[in-house]
Amino acid sequence: MYKTQGNTALHDCAESGSLDIMKLLLKHGAKMEKDAYGMTPLMAASVAGFSKIVEFLIGRQECTKHERIDALELLGATYVDKKRDMLGAINFWRQAMEDRSNDPSLPKPKQGSQVAAYENSEEVTNLDELDELISDPDDMRMQALLVRERILGPAHPVILYTLQRCIICRYG
Repeated sequence: MYKTQGNTALHDCAESGSLDIMKLLLKHGAKMEKDAYGMTPLMAASVAGFSKIVEFLIGRQECTKHERIDALELLGATYVDKKRDMLGAINFWRQAMEDRSNDPSLPKPKQGSQVAAYENSEEVTNLDELDELISDPDDMRMQALLVRERILGPAHPVILYTLQRCIICRYG
């Protein structure tokens, strides 16, 4: 059954944290499809912050290394913004960065021009820069925004919502 955004039952499980139902659906042939925004159930679970579902899905044979990296990076961004768990975010980002370093065909995409609204921040590119992030919550939030925008695209509703929350938090 599809919703207007193209969500499947797997998307709904991913967004609500229903791992047992997701396993049941997959056992009976449900397919990992993208919704109207290009989100797979794996990405939806990452954005919603359900690490158990992400771990389950990235362990499946059909999950590519690129999808795994994107999911871990998005999950890290969610841990910053929704869970306020900076160490958890660093751990997910570290896993993604280590996956990239183990496969030269998957370098971190180069950032385009710097964005003034993001305080001209750039994504970290190595483990030393990643470790330095933990000392500055504002840098962590900027990193989360940069990761989300790179993976989801600048017009994705999650990006717009996150930007609104950042503005409200910063300026009241």
